[in-house]
Amino acid sequence: CVLAVGLILIFMMLILGFCFTWYSTLIPRECPTNLGIYFWLTGISNLALAVLLAIGLYLMKGMMISMSHQALAQGMEDHAQAFAIQSSSVPSGQRSEFQESALHYGGGMTAVLVLQTLVMVLQLALGIYGIY
Repeated sequence: CVLAVGLILIFMMLILGFCFTWYSTLIPRECPTNLGIYFWLTGISNLALAVLLAIGLYLMKGMMISMSHQALAQGMEDHAQAFAIQSSSVPSGQRSEFQESALHYGGGMTAVLVLQTLVMVLQLALGIYGIY
């Protein structure tokens, strides 16, 4: 469900980006308010946001898979301890490996989130520029 919403949001941002970029070509160069540049920058920022959303969605999927596998390994380890089953340290090793993988995905998501915030601040500045 989250993946579908993310994909819909990505396609909406792509369509908006292409529409704004295309519309910027229709505005005459003689326009004294530089609206062509405004629409072009708005389209480019929407396209950049769509790419960042796609990367963030991929990283989120990877982090969720790593976390679910980590929880599965933890459950296997707890089951082995509860029933005093002699087991090797494979679940413990897998759990730490999945935890490390989830941390890497989380770090990537943080970097993408910072870049998304910068693009949104740029869009806010463009919106203020578009008003004046």
